[in-house]
Amino acid sequence: MTFTFQVPFTWVFSSRFEATRRIRQMENQANEQMNGESMVEEGTARKVQWHIPILAMTADVIHATHDECLKSGMDGYVSKPFEEENLYRAVARFFDTKSTLKS
Repeated sequence: MTFTFQVPFTWVFSSRFEATRRIRQMENQANEQMNGESMVEEGTARKVQWHIPILAMTADVIHATHDECLKSGMDGYVSKPFEEENLYRAVARFFDTKSTLKS
């Protein structure tokens, strides 16, 4: 399978919301391109989904800003100042927690 994805060298966005929406559009294009090709592994079709985790960190604590972050495609929101545990929990959601080691 070949996958080509071109990214412009210079991006100028007026807001973090616009940047997030553009990243999500690019992900959708990449997913459509990858899934449009025949993807068969051991006789079973497999769908691939690219997703870049985006976590907003802002001093803005207005609930409408939180809603706009999620609406634009961000995965989470942490308001500053934050406690270390809150940031850890927000970031930890992006990682697979299943252990691959057997005890």
